[in-house]
Amino acid sequence: MKILVLNSGSSSIKFKFFDNKIVKASGLVEKIGEQNSKVILKNVLNNESFERELTINNHEEGLSIVNELFKESGILADLNALDGCG
Repeated sequence: MKILVLNSGSSSIKFKFFDNKIVKASGLVEKIGEQNSKVILKNVLNNESFERELTINNHEEGLSIVNELFKESGILADLNALDGCG
C-alpha cells in the first residue's frame, strides 16, 4: 500500500512516502510564496537526494513539483498511484 503523509504549514510542506509500511522517501517544500523556494526529495533507501530551487507561489505548485521529483527519481510513477494521502 502506497501512502503519502503530509504536514502542511503556512509556507512549507513536509512529507514522507511509505510503501507497505516502509519509508521510501521523505522531503520538504520550503519558502512557499517566495522567489527562493526549495524542494528536497530524499530517497531513504539509497540516500540519493533531488533538489530544486525555484519560485513556488502556493501549496498546489509545491505538490506539483514534488510529483515531478517522484517521477524523475523513479520512486513513484505518479501521485495518482497512491492508495492514500493525509
